[in-house]
Amino acid sequence: VVGAFGRFCQHRRVAKVASARAPFVRVMTSPVAAGQGLPVVTVTKIIDHSHLNADGMLSLSTLLKWMDITACLAAELHCRKMSVTISMDEVSFPAEEYGKVAVGQALLLRGQVNNAFNTSMEVGVLVTSEALGTGATATVCLAFFIFVAIDESGGKARVEPVVPVTFEEQHEFALAAERRKVRIKRRQVEKTMASRLLPSPPVSPVTLRGSAVRSSQFGSTSAARTSRRSWVGARAQETLQSMDTTQLVLPHHANHHGNTFGGQIMAWMAEFASILSSRQAKASLAGGRPAGAVQVHIEAIDALHFISPSKTGDRISLHGHVTRVFGTSMEVEISVRAYDVAGGQESARHINNGFLVVQVLGGDGQPLALRPSRADMTGDDPESRPRHEAAASREAVRALRRQMGSLQAGAMTWSEDLKEEMCICNLWGVLRISHVDEWHELAAMPRGSPLPAPLAALNAGSDVSPADIALSANLCTWGLPLLSIRGCLSVDTPPPLVFELLKSPERRAAWDVLLKEGRLVRQIGPDNAIVHEVFEPLSGDLGRPHDYALISSWRCESDGSYVIASRSIVVEEVPPSPQYQRGEVLPSGWWIQPQTDGTGSELTYVIQMRAELLGVGTDIASARKVAFSLMPSLLGLVRLLQCGAGAGAEGQEGLGSDLRQDLLTKMRTLFHRGSSETKKNEQVVEGATTGPFVSLLSGSRG
Repeated sequence: VVGAFGRFCQHRRVAKVASARAPFVRVMTSPVAAGQGLPVVTVTKIIDHSHLNADGMLSLSTLLKWMDITACLAAELHCRKMSVTISMDEVSFPAEEYGKVAVGQALLLRGQVNNAFNTSMEVGVLVTSEALGTGATATVCLAFFIFVAIDESGGKARVEPVVPVTFEEQHEFALAAERRKVRIKRRQVEKTMASRLLPSPPVSPVTLRGSAVRSSQFGSTSAARTSRRSWVGARAQETLQSMDTTQLVLPHHANHHGNTFGGQIMAWMAEFASILSSRQAKASLAGGRPAGAVQVHIEAIDALHFISPSKTGDRISLHGHVTRVFGTSMEVEISVRAYDVAGGQESARHINNGFLVVQVLGGDGQPLALRPSRADMTGDDPESRPRHEAAASREAVRALRRQMGSLQAGAMTWSEDLKEEMCICNLWGVLRISHVDEWHELAAMPRGSPLPAPLAALNAGSDVSPADIALSANLCTWGLPLLSIRGCLSVDTPPPLVFELLKSPERRAAWDVLLKEGRLVRQIGPDNAIVHEVFEPLSGDLGRPHDYALISSWRCESDGSYVIASRSIVVEEVPPSPQYQRGEVLPSGWWIQPQTDGTGSELTYVIQMRAELLGVGTDIASARKVAFSLMPSLLGLVRLLQCGAGAGAEGQEGLGSDLRQDLLTKMRTLFHRGSSETKKNEQVVEGATTGPFVSLLSGSRG
């Protein structure tokens, strides 16, 4: 999952349609009326050889144009007015997935208007490929565009709000509002981070060789001579490349109201960046020319913002720099300006600035090692050195954003500059796992039904279920070695009271038997906090307690529901302690919904864990074992809510110390007995491992 936010519905299977002259295009639209959900447009294309670049991969220039067209169709479907591209959020094109798009496959581009803000709209575009022979699908990329509606005079026009209907649409709607806050602060955040970089020590100016090439789209004669130099000569170039190019906006480059398509501008930028990075690769490849062929691949594009429009007949001037070379990638900055023939370059107006991350791939599709650039390679251009330094800051931001969206790393490295984005990612992670469809049922205990004897002992002696409780698991979540557990509860307490109880780390001790200590480290605005929680050990030789440094985020939705999310972070305020064993948890938390009659609450608790850190597998037996360890806490929560949500306000009033210790002892006894018996008596019945935890969570009294 890269950088971004959101999840879309399942896509329809597209039949293969042969076409001798052009790819098959089908536009499927959802009707737009009050109460009918978010506007959706699906554009489908068949990949043929004309869509590939010289390296046999789908041309990114072509894809960017298709994405912009799809977003425009969705935006205009909603607002019923002409719309123009204002910006595109950062988007990644991982080589391992992008390179699988092949001739003959169908490419599905699904555009959905997630939210509308007075005159602008956020449109998410999800691109997936489909092998028509087998029906196998794969995600290619996900991007978010901002479009503005314009009236007949060219001014901004107001748009009607969108009306989300389904649960998924409501959360896309809410997340779009959160992303808007991030966009407003993004530029200031990046400037602030760049300003804190220390300047490199001054060096003697270095004469640029071959870096100020003036060329057309494919380079001038002198540029061609430069590209035909030997690899040895190219490697000797200790400079960062730069070049210019100019394009003429022809009628087929413009949209239906005369402005240059934003997708066409992005396509020119991608082509230009490929040429520039190819030249830089000859000088920067570590170890010289590889044995096989090499190709450049644009791995990511930072957020783009279109400042002013251009039209048919304008000249588009692109000026590009390789700002910095990293270990396996390089950053290319491209500045785009437009001018008309009458005013000349003196009348040029700024269109946008873009930063593209480019990798050099070997014949096996893997990134090749590059020699990192140095500050003394920037030459005598006074702006080159600041660009070189700022590129390091942007790369650090990209690394943090990749970490936010990744489930491979458990703990995020905390950044004050990106705290808003981190908190949004935290919430998004919980909503994302809540939408997973494939859950394996582990247990269902309706209110008043008999509890298994071990759980009755942990339920203050009562042998019946105090609420409707269901447990389920998702194995190998997202195709990764992750184990996800979901617990669903129905209680009679209104959502606001449940929310106030669950969001407080201090009050968690009132119902969670395993929590040893919970404290608020720092409040971050009204809806987020850094917390530190310490839990009693349950398995193994008991050993040290486990502690967690967490970012906790919560939101109240327009429908009266609440979301509470937590994820592990690395932060100086909560350093690891030798008395605790530091644990990691992926986005996990609560979703609290009002019941249909408005009296009670439907609670969903989801937790995502890296199986190897827990020392368990991603099978049913492991899922039951982990789910069992959650049951006493869920029962304690229900018991506290039944006694009144105000109980436990000081953190210890819900569970007395004697009762807490008694329940903890019983849990450890049952847990260890179950673990040892499971190892001796494992059996496989209908694909599930049976043992004491099966009977414990199946509702059986045995």
